[in-house]
Amino acid sequence: LPICYPVAAAVIAGGTLEQHLRALCAKHGITPIPENLNPLNTALYRKAYESDWMKQITAWADIRNNAAHGHHEKVKAELVAPMILGVRTFISSHPA
Repeated sequence: LPICYPVAAAVIAGGTLEQHLRALCAKHGITPIPENLNPLNTALYRKAYESDWMKQITAWADIRNNAAHGHHEKVKAELVAPMILGVRTFISSHPA
């Protein structure tokens, strides 16, 4: 999966993941729903998924945050491509 614009791709993938985590919070009755990726991840841990997914989501959140907050030199296309595939896998295996 070639990534021409890794910063934009990371922001979009991270936003997609964040929205899905919000939907999972609603599905699992978590209120109030946290506003950011890392608090969403923490709230869902053990209720919707286990530690392997939590660790992976934390790594994806780091990539997304670097992209969204101007640390573009830390956003590597070779990490964004598997992030996109991983987010797709996560969403399909954890429906909201």
